[in-house]
Amino acid sequence: AAGSVFVIVAGEGQWSEGFDTVEDLQQIPENYAGGIWTNRIDRIAPVFMK
Repeated sequence: AAGSVFVIVAGEGQWSEGFDTVEDLQQIPENYAGGIWTNRIDRIAPVFMK
């Protein structure tokens, strides 16, 4: 619906399964504008700092 926020999880949605590596992030389309779930922000944050 309009105004909704989407957050995607990795895998098949198992409990706390996140995009935790740079390789995992490559599965996300470049034009994706929602949130992503991660358990390892320390590993993926540098990708977003560029």
